[in-house]
Amino acid sequence: FFFGLYQYQLILGDDTLNSGSNAAFLLKTDSSGNIIKFKNIDRVPTNILFDTNGDLLTCTFISTQVIIDNDTIHPVTSNDILLLRYDTAWNLISYKQSAGPVNADADYIMMNKRKEIYIAGDYGTYVATTVIGNDTLTSVGKEDVFVARYDSNCVALWAVSLGKDSSDVVRGMGIDSLGNAYITGNYQNKFLAGITF
Repeated sequence: FFFGLYQYQLILGDDTLNSGSNAAFLLKTDSSGNIIKFKNIDRVPTNILFDTNGDLLTCTFISTQVIIDNDTIHPVTSNDILLLRYDTAWNLISYKQSAGPVNADADYIMMNKRKEIYIAGDYGTYVATTVIGNDTLTSVGKEDVFVARYDSNCVALWAVSLGKDSSDVVRGMGIDSLGNAYITGNYQNKFLAGITF
């Protein structure tokens, strides 16, 4: 599986995708590199995963209106975090939108054995807020880190903010066999995560 960004036109074998300007695509190939399936989408995902049913999940952010299948999604703020679920035919089943501040980005998505979904990313700038489910997160630095957990229906369970007064960014995430989430990243000067580094 591949995903990426193209401008105006993309030729895939005997097929051609067209867009007004920037657009994104999902692509599936077999083990020999032959194209099995592809889909034109309006926003490039930052990461993808598949659940045990074969549904595709992805996270990204939007700053302008996007059209996905029959749904037109409008951002509430200048940058919204978007969690999307597609069925095995790559039809959009559902999405969850979280109002974000300038520079909000959902970079990583993972799932535990209970099909609960974790996303991680960063947001800012200085005293910016983002709302995920019932949790309102407020950044204290130039960029702060967030981690959010959703149930299998993409309903937000909780979200936490991590960071201090400079730039803090996520570089990776993992889930262990007990469902604990681990993130790694970079920070400047100090980092607050229950304890201060």
